[in-house]
Parts: sequence; structure tokens; C-alpha cells
Amino acid sequence: MRLQVIATGSEANFYAVHAGDSALLLEAGVKGRRMINSIADWGRVVGAVVSHSHMDHARGIPDLLRMGVRVYTSAGTLQSIGVDLASANVIRALCEFKVAGFTVLPFDTQHDVIESLGFLIRYDATGESLLFMTDSFYLKYKFPNVNYWVIEANYVESIINQRLAESPETAFLRKRLMTSHMSLRRLLDALRANDLSKTRKIILVHLSDSNSDERQMVSSIHAQTGIETVAATNGAVIELELAPF
Repeated sequence: MRLQVIATGSEANFYAVHAGDSALLLEAGVKGRRMINSIADWGRVVGAVVSHSHMDHARGIPDLLRMGVRVYTSAGTLQSIGVDLASANVIRALCEFKVAGFTVLPFDTQHDVIESLGFLIRYDATGESLLFMTDSFYLKYKFPNVNYWVIEANYVESIINQRLAESPETAFLRKRLMTSHMSLRRLLDALRANDLSKTRKIILVHLSDSNSDERQMVSSIHAQTGIETVAATNGAVIELELAPF
């Protein structure tokens, strides 16, 4: 398996999990032309899962549907962006479904929109599992046997305490961040609560341009877990391999 990072961050989010002859899209935060230009063989795309309705994650849903790509997301997401429920595949938290060679378990996340989701994805041919979660200020579930974590690390609390506590306007933004996005501290807590014995790589996504510290985040998580940790960047292709273990 490999993870292709087309866009990550506050402006846009769009990823692809490549496995065998298939590609499963994660999010739809860019428009159709950029989508097509980013995937070398568009014919390999088997579907797209979208977490929530904010435009940096969902603006490309109408384009995907026009191109005939099966989109899997919640009713709340579709309704929020004005897309007919009948045009997509409506999914619900904790109701497993299949997309070609992938099995996907959606789960509810803690964000400031209706019916936001994360996804536990298994590639059936090898049994490898990948957890994808972004735009949630904590993770309330425990997931055993996850091989690859693709998860938000949006900000460092000490940075936003310095930058966003000086006026009522910035204090409001600080409060929103802390109740809608994952901090480094909460991510460390989430990883500590889970059994990482099968985990081979942790990929950090949706880092804030101004409120994060990539080096601190990567080093802190690696120091706690002992697991290879990388921060996703636009254009990166990250290999996901169980070998040599």
C-alpha cells in the first residue's frame, strides 16, 4: 500500500490510498481537474470517502459524482453542501461497508459540523488496516491492530496560547480550535490509549500553517511510541509496508 498526499492542511485535503490495482480516495477538498491531474491512472479509482462538509474536505464532491465516482459520506455532509442524498452512497457511523477490495468502518468524530466521520480501512487482500481521522478534537474509540495511522495533528497548545489569547476575537478562534481540531497533546493521549503493537507508521495530516510545529510534533510522537512518524506534505507519496516485521 501507499498513501498519496495531493493536498493537506487548512486550504484543502485530498489523499489516495493505492493498493493492488485500486485507489481509494480520502476526502474531496480539491476540484475535479486537479483530482484527475493528480492520479496517474484515474481508472484505478474505486470510490471516495469524505469525512465532513467543510469545503477544504468536500468541495470536490459534485465533481466526483459528475465523473461517475462513488462517493461515500454521511447524510449530514450531503445535506450541508446541498447534494441530493440519492446521488451518493449514504453511510452511517459504525456500519461497515465495502468498496471494491476495501472494507471500511466509519466512526463518529468530534467536530463542529453534522455527522462528521473518521474511517478504519482494511485492504482485504493483505488484511492491512489504516485509520484515517481528521478534524476531530479527540478520539473516543480504541482500535486494535491498526497498521497505519493517518491522523490530524493540527496545533500545539503552547503556540495558540501565545498567539490567540490577546483579544476577544482571537480568544474565540482559540476556543473553536480547541473544540474542533486535534492538538498534539490530545493526539499523544489517543495514541497512548491504543494498542500500537501492530502499528508500523504514523502519518500526521492537517497541520496548521501558523499554530503547529512539525518538528516538535514528529519528535514527540516518535519519542512516545517508538514508531516511525512523518508529517504529510503536498505531493508526497508515503510507502506503507509491514516488512520487515
